[in-house]
Amino acid sequence: MPEIKDIIEGLNKSFTDFKSVNDQRLAEIEKKGFASAALETKLSKIEADLQTKEAEQKKALENIQAALKRVNGSLDTKASNGLTPDQMEHKSQFFGWMRGKGNESILRDLEKKTLQVADDTQGGFYVPADVTGRIISKLFDTSPMRQFASVANIGTGALEGPTDLGEAEGGYVGESGDRSADSGNPTLGTWRIPVHELWTMPKATQNVIDDSVYDLESWLVKKIGEKFARIENREFVLGTTKIRGFLSYDIVTTLSGDDYTAKKKIQYSKTGVSGGFAATPNGGDILIDMQQSLKESYRAKAAWAMNRFTVGEVRKLKDSQGRYLWAPGIQVGAPNTLLNLPIAEFNDMPNVAANSLSLALADWTEAYQIVDRQGIRLMRDNITTKGFVKFYTTKRTGGDLLNFEAIKLLKFAA
Repeated sequence: MPEIKDIIEGLNKSFTDFKSVNDQRLAEIEKKGFASAALETKLSKIEADLQTKEAEQKKALENIQAALKRVNGSLDTKASNGLTPDQMEHKSQFFGWMRGKGNESILRDLEKKTLQVADDTQGGFYVPADVTGRIISKLFDTSPMRQFASVANIGTGALEGPTDLGEAEGGYVGESGDRSADSGNPTLGTWRIPVHELWTMPKATQNVIDDSVYDLESWLVKKIGEKFARIENREFVLGTTKIRGFLSYDIVTTLSGDDYTAKKKIQYSKTGVSGGFAATPNGGDILIDMQQSLKESYRAKAAWAMNRFTVGEVRKLKDSQGRYLWAPGIQVGAPNTLLNLPIAEFNDMPNVAANSLSLALADWTEAYQIVDRQGIRLMRDNITTKGFVKFYTTKRTGGDLLNFEAIKLLKFAA
């Protein structure tokens, strides 16, 4: 905890220095139309130091969380991680199969103990439930969208549900007024989010796998979790292949009523400047307007999404009262904020450029739905590359934007 305290104090000092130098920079721009190279360089150095301290704070918190997990893990281990004897035996056999020990007999036992739809002739089996849980936990730690959006586990190939496109009619009526006419009914639609297969294939040398002291389980969790997280982070934002990312939808400046869901378009605002923010205070005021454009029920739970470079641009903005809009998360576990709402770093979002959609604001739990098909499947391959064992791993995941009223975008355009 003393380490965290020192980091937070350093973060506060760096931000104070940043505001002082940025104020000088803005004053020069207002007076001369530009800031001196010396001030720009000084500000860049302070900003780099600020980013370093933010990273240190994040790392220190992660170390604390990891330590707590190790303590909890050691306690869970004493209780066999809550697994039944059959589950413990299955897990032991599974990792024995991964090491290539007694393959034929172990495969037969795994076929009996594992509920699966896999073709046993391929030697593919579902990873034990507790190991799968560790992989999913790692995905939640490293995939920003999973920390904010709704996540559902399903046992079928898609998640479906109704969409309310309107509301029932109603009103006041007198004591003896006419109630014979039917009121209008809300229009209902449906949505469907299919799951798509993600894959990765980490490999290890046969010598490492044969080493009985090597923690094959932790290695597997780390490799699979990191790769799936990188794929998901990109897809949930951009949707370049199968999963529908929120930036893959059409955008419009004005939508009302049923249009949000019926037309499946996202409302956006413009910064007023191509490839940047307008000069103070207009640059900050557009974010205030954007925040207020969300309905109150969404705004209370909303979070900003942008990459780290856009965060650097936002950090320099002030409102019409000369107050900085960005603030560091100085408490343990608290995120950095923009206009008192948390900032989520989606580093697959575009950098600020002409006409880029580099900033989003949404109540992500209402806006975006992630779907996971239960089970992570693994196949062992010690034939393709001599001296190495490959673990072909698949997971079925989907995602899509459901509530178009709960998200707004900012376009860096005039």
